[in-house]
Amino acid sequence: MPEIAEIIYAESTRAITAQEASLDELRSRTGVLLAALSVSTSFLGAQTATGGLGLLGVIALLTFAAAVGACLYVLRPQRGWVFDLDAEILAEDWIDEERDGGVTAMQRFIAESREGHLENNQKKLDSLYVVFQVGAIATLIDVLFWVLQLST
Repeated sequence: MPEIAEIIYAESTRAITAQEASLDELRSRTGVLLAALSVSTSFLGAQTATGGLGLLGVIALLTFAAAVGACLYVLRPQRGWVFDLDAEILAEDWIDEERDGGVTAMQRFIAESREGHLENNQKKLDSLYVVFQVGAIATLIDVLFWVLQLST
């Protein structure tokens, strides 16, 4: 039967792995959104280009730029994500120095460290989800204005 420290350690491992997967999934969805945005704008924009751009076309281009900007913001590399602990530091803290508590104490230390990383990562992840939503809404508005421009 696992000890309490083992269960806490396993849960912290699961949580940080799930958070990293959420970031990967968000970036994957953003890439798909950017591709859909590019295809829809190039297709619909090309259809309206022969008749002149007009006010609706200008608005569509502005929302396209906003959506691209939001997507690129989500996709850009960011520093500060922490999904693991430095093995060298762990070795210095737990092998080079004598510590009381052994494996149980080390599992607790790692779980507590991950909790701080989870909180910091989650703040960044939440803000990226908001930016993604802005990009998705801008994409919808972009397509709507291109269709309106095409219908006039």
